[in-house]
Amino acid sequence: MLPSDSSSSENPNPSPLGLSYSPDFSQSEMDSIISSLLTFPDSSSLSISSSFDRVLDTLLSSGDDTVQDQVIDRTLERFSLLLESTKRRSRKRATLHNSISWFLPSDLTIKVFSMLDTKSLMQVSACCTMLNKCAMDPLCYSHIDLTTAFQHADDRVLRTLISRSGKQLRSLKLGRRDAPVYVPSLFTNSCLAPLQFTGNLLRSLHIYYIGFMYIDSLLAPLSACSNLTDLKIVGVVLGHRCNDSPLETLILRNCFSLQESEVLKFLNSLIAGNFISIQYIDVSSSKGLACDGERRTSKPNLPLEKLKEERSDVTFVAEFPSETKSKNPNPSPLGLSDSSDFSQSQMDSIISSLLTFPDSPSLSISSSFDRVLDTLLSSGDDTVQDQVIDRTLERFSLLLESTKRRSRKRATLHNSISWFLPSDLTTKVFSMLDTKSLMQVSACCTMLNKCAMDPLCYSHIDLTTSFKHADDRVLHTLINRSGKQLRSLKLGRRDAPGYVPSLFTNSCLAPLQFTGNLLRSLHIYYIGFMYIDSLLAPLSACSNLTDLKIVGV
Repeated sequence: MLPSDSSSSENPNPSPLGLSYSPDFSQSEMDSIISSLLTFPDSSSLSISSSFDRVLDTLLSSGDDTVQDQVIDRTLERFSLLLESTKRRSRKRATLHNSISWFLPSDLTIKVFSMLDTKSLMQVSACCTMLNKCAMDPLCYSHIDLTTAFQHADDRVLRTLISRSGKQLRSLKLGRRDAPVYVPSLFTNSCLAPLQFTGNLLRSLHIYYIGFMYIDSLLAPLSACSNLTDLKIVGVVLGHRCNDSPLETLILRNCFSLQESEVLKFLNSLIAGNFISIQYIDVSSSKGLACDGERRTSKPNLPLEKLKEERSDVTFVAEFPSETKSKNPNPSPLGLSDSSDFSQSQMDSIISSLLTFPDSPSLSISSSFDRVLDTLLSSGDDTVQDQVIDRTLERFSLLLESTKRRSRKRATLHNSISWFLPSDLTTKVFSMLDTKSLMQVSACCTMLNKCAMDPLCYSHIDLTTSFKHADDRVLHTLINRSGKQLRSLKLGRRDAPGYVPSLFTNSCLAPLQFTGNLLRSLHIYYIGFMYIDSLLAPLSACSNLTDLKIVGV
């Protein structure tokens, strides 16, 4: 065995945990570690997440900042690799299974898929490579119905589906059919713009309760649909100010992304006298409200007493689950039905071994994982194998999320100690950054994010350097953050030789009607599908605008 000093010199990237070389470790040991992790039983009393946090705390306490950073980075890399390997194996297994068990030829499969509703078709296309190829045929998209997926469908989804349909599109349905009055929608004014090129054979178009949609923006798409015989538009509103809003009922039940802060702002707006017509609000969720990044709460701090005093006519419903955890009713698919023979210390030992196993070109975690999973999958029927895959995905997803959470927490702690500027000066510095850099800074840690949320930082919004990724949602978020501080706004691609595709729509500037009164400069470059008429309302609200530049519209 080589001495420790010579062994460390052979590996240019020593392990941050003191395991600089791996002569004492073998591939079989790695196989054993991964096998122990995958076969460890599910139990309410044995928490993988708490074991992971405990082990990582121990490892991070035994080194300086550089070593701790290496531990976090390597843990992220290791669990990301294992999660991707699991996903790859899941797709491979699904493709192999379906290619053997699916008895229909491709043409008949496509015909069957064309009879599915759009939501089911999307689920089928995500199953495996074989079914995805069949689900990409234009015939499958001749009838697009997004009324059953209104919570997740937006302009990008609709444009993708319409482009897949080619010239086969015959009917299109958008929105929420059972909406009592107006409900929030992710669609914008230009959502139907692709129909100008692919809608000539469209026969039926139904639109239900889509907000912020102007009748004028329907004219161009509808004029291209020469075979349209069935047009139904229900609940289209023309954008009122919040104090005159006709909204009477707002139901946001089980909205996973709904933030506690968003509900709080809305209730404060109600207390202030806005939304005078509203009578019923429901923000209940089986998983609680989102708050502080990855956390969720079942006990939000909301001004319910004050709301009852100021707006006694409003019924507010907020039902959340209790925070007690139920026992796991599902036995382990690997024959380990209970955890009587296992302890939390054993789980700690398994995770510790996985994290401290040395890096080496000759020892591949990925190959060990594939080998162990092959062994596990060969020892059961299809049901057991599916349970193994599902549980492995869930387990590594949990460990990866725990690592990311710890990385953010560590970054916040480090920056709060090393960052020498007070909050007001930090905000002033951030206000001098370009918008793209500001977004990167805000994602670093909680401390910097709080400073980057100050309206002053968004007084000058420039999205010309990130035109590939910016869309209405991004722009609306930035304008809302600016409050009354917005002074200049730039959109599009300045160096475009001519027309280039854009993710912005006709209503992208709609928020300026409420926050643009101090805007002085507005530059718009090469944004397609934008009508001058849709600029009138936002521009009329910008009373201090002195620099207007519109190129390539």
